[in-house]
Amino acid sequence: MPSPRNSEELPVVLLDDLDIKLSIPRYVNELESLVALLQRPTAGDNASAAGAEPTQYRVLIVAHNLGAIIAMYYAAKYPENIRDLALLGPSQ
Repeated sequence: MPSPRNSEELPVVLLDDLDIKLSIPRYVNELESLVALLQRPTAGDNASAAGAEPTQYRVLIVAHNLGAIIAMYYAAKYPENIRDLALLGPSQ
């Protein structure tokens, strides 16, 4: 996957202050749904207008506490979607 040309094109996901209402695998699936939405081409994209394959950018995930644990599980399952991880205080 190509990297964005500048930081304005880099999707960033912040995971913080999550409750243990869902299982970690369920949070990972929810995160994958969000990342898929961030990677979806918009109406203004040249690739979608021309019928070409849309460009998928890797995301930066910034995560804290339980969010950091979820981010690590996500990165292990979907490494092709990750550009960088910033993990703050991962604890179980």
